[in-house]
Amino acid sequence: EEKDASEVQCALVEHVRGIRSRKWTMHLGNVYKVGREGSAADIEVDHPSMSRRQCSLAVTRSEAGDLVLVAMDQGSTNGTFINKSRLEKGVGLTKPLAEVKHLVFGECPNGYKIMVTQGQSKERDRSRSPKQKQPKQESWDDMAASALRMKEATKKRAEEKDSTRHHFAPPTGPSRRERRAAGAGAAGSGGSTKVPGGAGNNPTKAAKASDIEWPEDWR
Repeated sequence: EEKDASEVQCALVEHVRGIRSRKWTMHLGNVYKVGREGSAADIEVDHPSMSRRQCSLAVTRSEAGDLVLVAMDQGSTNGTFINKSRLEKGVGLTKPLAEVKHLVFGECPNGYKIMVTQGQSKERDRSRSPKQKQPKQESWDDMAASALRMKEATKKRAEEKDSTRHHFAPPTGPSRRERRAAGAGAAGSGGSTKVPGGAGNNPTKAAKASDIEWPEDWR
């Protein structure tokens, strides 16, 4: 029974104009007294039509294992109503909790309903939550390992590139600029030694003074 009480959680919820206002926790198998504000009851409702000893409520299980509401009006002035049916004074009522739509105390305009939640489903959700986070943790680990591999591959490529640069032999011989300068110098020296009549083009056949016909006035 203790295990069952921990799995099932019940509460009496107050609705004011259709909006949830307050709630009182109801443990399975416990009896709760309902009364007017200031009556030292377990559940106090602030309305002048309420009696100090309005009624008693309890949620338990039937012999078939279903949740039921056990309620008894203890002699209130304006009555206690379950699904618009007034309880008889001093007579207990046992009703399946699934059939209880709402409760009314006296002439209070607020509505009251018993809500039930299964604590076992919450425990299952809590037990599954670490498993749901585990794949996320593994994905981060995979991303970190992938980034490390990429960093090592980049470093390796840089080292291979540096080694190739050190083993590269520069070309030998004069550069293009030096070849152009040498060609220009050769062209300039060839133009200065050129002699009319072709003597400059063939140095072995240089003209002699005895072979030149000088004018009579120059002899």
